[in-house]
Amino acid sequence: MTLTYQIGEEDGLYKALLAAGVQGRTEPAAGQSNDADDSASAASRAAWDEDADLPICTACGTQYPAAREDCPICEDDRQFVPANGQAWSCLRKLADSAHKNELVKDSQDNRISYIKTTPAFGIGQTPFLIETAEGSYIWDCCAFLSHNLVSELKGLKNPLKAIVISHPHFYTTSLTWARVLSVPLVVCGKDEEWYQRLSDVKEGEIVWYDEDHELTSNLKALRCGGHFEGSAVLYWDRSREPSPDHASSAKCRQDGIIFCADTAMVQPTQKGFTFQYSVPNMIPLNPYDVAYLYKKLKDVPFGQATSTWPGRFIREDAGSILAQSVRKHLETMGCDWLWVSLSNETQNESAGSTSWNSADILSSRASDGRSKQSLIILNQPITRRDIFEKLWDNCDYRICADGGANRLYDLLSEGDRER
Repeated sequence: MTLTYQIGEEDGLYKALLAAGVQGRTEPAAGQSNDADDSASAASRAAWDEDADLPICTACGTQYPAAREDCPICEDDRQFVPANGQAWSCLRKLADSAHKNELVKDSQDNRISYIKTTPAFGIGQTPFLIETAEGSYIWDCCAFLSHNLVSELKGLKNPLKAIVISHPHFYTTSLTWARVLSVPLVVCGKDEEWYQRLSDVKEGEIVWYDEDHELTSNLKALRCGGHFEGSAVLYWDRSREPSPDHASSAKCRQDGIIFCADTAMVQPTQKGFTFQYSVPNMIPLNPYDVAYLYKKLKDVPFGQATSTWPGRFIREDAGSILAQSVRKHLETMGCDWLWVSLSNETQNESAGSTSWNSADILSSRASDGRSKQSLIILNQPITRRDIFEKLWDNCDYRICADGGANRLYDLLSEGDRER
């Protein structure tokens, strides 16, 4: 099959190839030839070859710009260095050892495909291809990229627009993917320091965003923090998507879905979520970070949720299951008072109240990695003394704007009232 490639704003590599007169070849369809297709294929192969020997950590799948002995991703306490030490591979070695990629359609929605790597590599990252009416997007990334997969992705009916990454454990070889596929990466800038090929990035290759990033009218990256400060989920509102062609034969869902990686990890049972600072080291996520994540997602309408690994897919009622999982996590960690706070806020919002029965907890991460919490009380009647005291004692920064609205204002010292 002849690949279709839209020539517009070609990248520097492609222009250089044309200037040098390099002509690649793809397998023509029915004896036909297409010079544009051949040139595009040559550009993709040249980009792949340029990075083919860059070192890739075999434990986590992260690619580096030059040889080194250590892997900062593995040495971080959210990952681990294997007992037998750090080992390295590269794209060329993976290709020579018969690794392959395969697109596998989701059983309930043909617009979603898993990008599987066989045999598995790194931490088994399994990205998604999402084909929306406004273009196609890849969510997250894996280390290996085959020429066959490149051909499939370049031949999509709805052209590929971008690769969106949830957090540093999926940065892998993403810069190579972006250059080979001629699309930008979309990454939360709060984790920029973790991008190991940052010195190689050229202008326009990465779109950095701060909080949330709208990709299409129905597809948005939402920063939830927690696992990493910039950890994000991808929300797709399928209810607003037009019906696909041949709708009678196409499998598609009309409810919302979140692609959550391990920002909120779908449990192996596929009946709940777990919230982990480190999955392999079994370190639970700070309850305040879980509360922030829930506040970010509680008003997002979704019925399905999936992490970026096989067998981690909640097929029905995922929004309610998220709430149940957050409650269980907080109560298990002795923070049932925090769940009461969140629940009261939700109830008041649903009733249309303009005041809250809870304080607003804002989470940020300090330079030393420690979670810092802010308690902001703005005209809020907080009536539960026990909840108030726990909120107050567990926050680093406190602001109380209007004592007249707060029945427990007299709990504050004179110095605290002025802050």
